[in-house]
Amino acid sequence: MIAGSRGWTCPGSADYTERDRTLYLREAERFRLAFQEAEKVRREGDTLIALIHYPPFNVKKEDTLFTALFEKNGVDKVVFGHLHGSGYFPLKCEKAGIEYFLTSCDKVKFSLTQIC
Repeated sequence: MIAGSRGWTCPGSADYTERDRTLYLREAERFRLAFQEAEKVRREGDTLIALIHYPPFNVKKEDTLFTALFEKNGVDKVVFGHLHGSGYFPLKCEKAGIEYFLTSCDKVKFSLTQIC
């Protein structure tokens, strides 16, 4: 099962400013609504994958509204991209029992990433 939203730059990120707050909060609300709908059809044993364009946390992997929603809603895996250039995020990491996968094409050398 997949639920997703665009996401937005998170507090603590180098490029986050107070002007980003409105979009950050809106995208968190979109995830909350997506998970609310997913819960209506989710069955026991279903793997829940969250898709988000922006990284769901900053480079320190600090908690955000997105990570809190993922934890609250039993997300198993998160797939994100957006990163280009020299910024560092690991291609795969774990936080609070959830696997996170960075899949920006230039970071994975335009190769497929195995999620499941």
